[in-house]
Amino acid sequence: DRYEAVFTRDFRRHEELLARLNENWQVLSCSPFLGDVLALRAFWSNDPGIVIPELVPLLNPRQRCLLALAAGESMDAWNFYPCAATCYYVGAGAYNRGDYTQALEYSQRAFDLASWEGSVFLMMFCQLIMGNCYSDLGNKPLMTEHNRIVERIARALGDTEMLRVVHYNTMATLMEQGEYAEPYAWFSTLEDPEPMDLHKLAVCCELLGKKEEALAAVARQRAAGAETAAVKAVTDRACDLIAYRLRHEGYLTDPVYGKMLLEHFELCRKTMTAGYAKFHLPRVLEWLTAGRQYKQAYELLADFPEK
Repeated sequence: DRYEAVFTRDFRRHEELLARLNENWQVLSCSPFLGDVLALRAFWSNDPGIVIPELVPLLNPRQRCLLALAAGESMDAWNFYPCAATCYYVGAGAYNRGDYTQALEYSQRAFDLASWEGSVFLMMFCQLIMGNCYSDLGNKPLMTEHNRIVERIARALGDTEMLRVVHYNTMATLMEQGEYAEPYAWFSTLEDPEPMDLHKLAVCCELLGKKEEALAAVARQRAAGAETAAVKAVTDRACDLIAYRLRHEGYLTDPVYGKMLLEHFELCRKTMTAGYAKFHLPRVLEWLTAGRQYKQAYELLADFPEK
């Protein structure tokens, strides 16, 4: 069951299966299934160190594949155990690095393999990656085409969370293209917004001239919880910048603002996807060009080629 969840990306029973695995740990650790249990634990915890080096040569290809995924080595995982899931992880890793050409190639291949395997959840995630690639590339028609497939599958599966993810991505793309009215309407009506949602709402309000509403969104973001501390740290800093701009008209000549902005941008590049960092690129370019730092602006643009 655990292997099925990993290789189809059907995580609906994740907590239940993890509990069952832990309950039977003593028995399984003294059985021929020790390698399986350790590999699965390494994968779900992203900690390859769970498996001591002396045991690694004894693992079979499928177990070595999970160990490679735990270490973030998706291409090694694909080489150990080529299948739809490992192909998907190669594509997802390429997307996170901003290598959209490779991400699209492997995601399309993974989608084809998943369709042969009947892995519908995996098919959905492959389409999501492809939609995200075209979103970051600013290709709205192709983004819409892939997102429509994601929505169709998500509705069939009853996956409301995925529908929300797709709508979020679509609105973020519109914002990158300078459209804020529609995203504002969507983000402002969410019943239970997450920190990322509230950050985007605050951006929309700022750029639509709704100063007080933007500051209110920043305050709500502060009180909202997040899935991970890393995400909360990034959105906290992003909202700090919005509040600073709203309260300091001369922020483009303010070294305090510049320091905050550049530190935030570096944090985004280290901890988030390339696409998320790119969302904040215009503000960094605005700061650099205002200070006539044209060489730095040019070099930064070279780090974000549309590929």
